[in-house]
Amino acid sequence: MLGILRQLHEEGTTVILITHDNAIAAQADRIVRMMDGKIIDDSAGGINPTPMAAVRGGSR
Repeated sequence: MLGILRQLHEEGTTVILITHDNAIAAQADRIVRMMDGKIIDDSAGGINPTPMAAVRGGSR
């Protein structure tokens, strides 16, 4: 499935993917992270995402 999305992107199609998998998100050109319906981060892809427990200020 990711291969198909990547091919569509290479052909010029904008692809928006919603995932909870940081490994998949890290392959994106842009990552927008949300929590409680609000954007908490908007950055370039290919980064090591901050664990959500750290963003929340503790573990859950």
